[in-house]
Amino acid sequence: KGEVLVIEDKQVIIGIEGAGVEGVVPAKELSTLPVEDINEVVKVGDVLDLVVISTIGKDKENGSYLLSKRRLDAKKVWEDIERDFQDGKVIEAPVTNVVKGGLVVDVGVRGFVPASMVEDHFVADFSDYKGKTLSFKIIEIEPSENRLILSHKAVVENEREEKKKEILSTIHEGDVLSGRVARLTDFGAFVDLGGIDGLVHVSEISHSHVAKPSDVLAVNDEVNVKVLSINPEQ
Repeated sequence: KGEVLVIEDKQVIIGIEGAGVEGVVPAKELSTLPVEDINEVVKVGDVLDLVVISTIGKDKENGSYLLSKRRLDAKKVWEDIERDFQDGKVIEAPVTNVVKGGLVVDVGVRGFVPASMVEDHFVADFSDYKGKTLSFKIIEIEPSENRLILSHKAVVENEREEKKKEILSTIHEGDVLSGRVARLTDFGAFVDLGGIDGLVHVSEISHSHVAKPSDVLAVNDEVNVKVLSINPEQ
């Protein structure tokens, strides 16, 4: 433990408790986040938990020590993340940067979301994501290499699965529902019932003969459908 004695431009002078010696914390070792202004991070008289990085000065008797708060904070953050990973917890974090291969997020340490793990659909431009706070599943964690891989797509897919189960449990054979044509194939039309798609076979589209579903229906058409059968497993 050390008390903040003096705040300088790019470093803080610390009195190390119970040792009668001083230490130095450079600005970049004060926080896991970039430090613009030291005075916003610490005040004279603050007592900090620190870790010794090395000694400074040749004369060990009167020399001081290079200290870090950031490394201790990061260690605690990694321990929390490790626990969340083991528990399969979903975490929330802000997107701090958009880079070529995906998104950089701040979880107290740097996390990376590969482009393929951002959404469950193709996104051409991620620039809108900067500053947004999203929920993530932890995919890979390697504290010794400062590697943390996250996925927002996994959360989206999980939520959709939950919603599907919920909708399936409320639909029964014989129900008449309204939906929207999501896509057309040669053998029928898939109708979105609000989070789950049902198939209207080409033979069930009309009383008159339909050669191709696209002759009668278009994507986004609002339609009423009757449920003939349900198979929750499939």
